[in-house]
Amino acid sequence: MLSGDRVQQPTEHERLVCDYYLEVTGTGPFLPYEDHQVIRVWLEQSSLHHTLLALSEVLTNYYERHSAYPRNIRMIHKDVMKILQFS
Repeated sequence: MLSGDRVQQPTEHERLVCDYYLEVTGTGPFLPYEDHQVIRVWLEQSSLHHTLLALSEVLTNYYERHSAYPRNIRMIHKDVMKILQFS
């Protein structure tokens, strides 16, 4: 990830959230840079545990409504943030 001219590597927690999302949704081997930024915002808002719980709940609800998973994390960002605000 870029920060000025330097590449910022994802933290262990960011990688865990990313891996969870990719495993559940089956969307591919990696996420775009913008999705990593969203994950970073979630982890700044709450703990890894609460972030994974919120993501799990949102993905389940999304799948039930649309019979598919979101194409990218940005599509569910607001829903996850609503849950994290109360964690």
